[in-house]
Amino acid sequence: MKEYNDKKYKFGRAISALVVNTTLKPQMFGLNKIPKEGPIIFCGNHLHVWDQYPVMCATKHTIHWLAKKEYFEGKLGPVFSFMGCIEVDRQNNPHASKQEAIEYLKAGSNIGLFPEGTRNCLKGNDIKTAYDFLSKYGEDVNSFEEFAQDVSVYQPRLSQVNVIRNLVDNKVIDAHFMYNHLLKADVFLRNLFSMQVIDEKTYQDSLLLPFRYGAVSMAQQTDAKIVPFAVTGKYKIGNDDLMVNFGEPFKVGESSIESANNELKAKVLKLLLENYER
Repeated sequence: MKEYNDKKYKFGRAISALVVNTTLKPQMFGLNKIPKEGPIIFCGNHLHVWDQYPVMCATKHTIHWLAKKEYFEGKLGPVFSFMGCIEVDRQNNPHASKQEAIEYLKAGSNIGLFPEGTRNCLKGNDIKTAYDFLSKYGEDVNSFEEFAQDVSVYQPRLSQVNVIRNLVDNKVIDAHFMYNHLLKADVFLRNLFSMQVIDEKTYQDSLLLPFRYGAVSMAQQTDAKIVPFAVTGKYKIGNDDLMVNFGEPFKVGESSIESANNELKAKVLKLLLENYER
């Protein structure tokens, strides 16, 4: 385990909290559910590159967040190192980060990760794949540049787009006029659910990407508590809809990894739905 001075994290957290709380003003729910002592694994959904910041502001615990190697190589790399993040090298040594996280947990510290494994949004090749889908099925499709710009405005989730594509491919819904439906996927799928065109499971599958097993595996190996959370809203000054909702902590114990992972996903999904109902 790398030696880390918690004072650096506390300083960085204080600065982050000042910025986040004065500009974005996130609403916090379930703070009393966060255990006073670790080890804790904070696990939640992932829509934006800043999702860890409101979670950090919610607790004084030092949290070592797992972050992909590319973040450490960018301009903000020194910030990730300063805050004690754990570098994840998916290509060359994907297991090293897990081992480092386990060592922190065994020492009584805490980690944070996003079980979806990536941001649940259209980015890079996902935008091109969605545009190719529109070009194949849609009518009056705008240029790729215009579509990419619209994606940045409406921010549909990758999981939502995947569900809509499956519904079209399986001829559950008509493919005509898909441009706006794909961009406004959240409203479109909620309407399909309310009209009973799709069932509850299909709608729920549109809200989260499949969860990877790393979190529950590490929790089982270290007897760490998992604290699920859900972040919703936009990181936009004046928007006032950013919310963080924490759930009851739980331990994996002797449960199978698969059942524990399903339980974790169900808990995060419940917290998401609670946010939408507020």
